[in-house]
Amino acid sequence: MEKETLKLSKKETYLLLSSIDVPKSLLQKLQKEEVFLTFEDADYLRDLCGDKLQKNGFDENYLPTELGKKLENLIDILFTK
Repeated sequence: MEKETLKLSKKETYLLLSSIDVPKSLLQKLQKEEVFLTFEDADYLRDLCGDKLQKNGFDENYLPTELGKKLENLIDILFTK
């Protein structure tokens, strides 16, 4: 089993839970007091955030919406942690 190495803040966790459809396999992990993810989990969540960003993250002029900006930031965080 891959070691859990990425710690998310409460704000980052809330954004994930409120913005994307988190699979049941990760939901329990994200609902804990302290959230630690494996690199595999982070990669999967990045993909989900990217999908949501493409569908709902830009306005008609292809400028990022408020949600889009938050998702872009979260994607960056999941890459750099």
